[in-house]
Amino acid sequence: MSERAVVLIRSSQGDSAKESLREQREVLPRIACSLVDCHASGIGLFGTGAQVEIIDIGIHTGFSTYTRNPNEYDGELLDQNGDIQTLLAELKTGKFQYVIGKDKNRISRDDFFNEIKRAATVFGNAEFVLWKDDNEVDSVGSSVEHLIARKQKEQEIEDAIRAIERKKERGDDLGRPKYGYTYNNAKTAQVPGDDFRRALRVLSLRDGGATYREIEDETGIGQGTIANILSRREAYLTDAEEYSVEYPSGLETLRQ
Repeated sequence: MSERAVVLIRSSQGDSAKESLREQREVLPRIACSLVDCHASGIGLFGTGAQVEIIDIGIHTGFSTYTRNPNEYDGELLDQNGDIQTLLAELKTGKFQYVIGKDKNRISRDDFFNEIKRAATVFGNAEFVLWKDDNEVDSVGSSVEHLIARKQKEQEIEDAIRAIERKKERGDDLGRPKYGYTYNNAKTAQVPGDDFRRALRVLSLRDGGATYREIEDETGIGQGTIANILSRREAYLTDAEEYSVEYPSGLETLRQ
């Protein structure tokens, strides 16, 4: 199931209200589209049923019945707004994975914010993404930059996992190259590399009765690696024949 985001746009009455709304309407949907696939639903970029839904209540008070008496307030309080009530119910169902706003106060200016937050994060497991609330990101939500960076890293990990799965399906060799080997150009198989003949030298010296210490002194290869080479003797010999690598004489030295 594709992830969904809801964008909440609101501004209080004031000289800068129109500019704030214009800014939110321009920027917040773009932030949403950086987090979810806006084209996934095929219904349209935004709106009911799309991956990004926008709740735009325009110029509206940010206070609710938590701090204001509706009988004494001239107008509709925030938690009385029908769109906000619908949003609250949908957040509790887990419909959205991200709640995006300009800052905490644009979502609500009183304790009604905590009810929205609880509906989103406790009931719905959504994450708040606040564009300009640097002082609140630790307690309220994630900064846009941090969240986008995290999403990009998650995508890189998913891409790497899928690449590994595709290689497994093809039967590619996924292990770390054995001593003396390297990957071919397609990165699908291990082939003899620069140190392959040195590995054959280990086999040759052992055939001649050399001890691990003598082989180490002669080749410069550690005894643990020597043991690994000897345990894969047949594979080295098979590849030496397949790739026409001459098997060295036991009397030959690499240090000339």
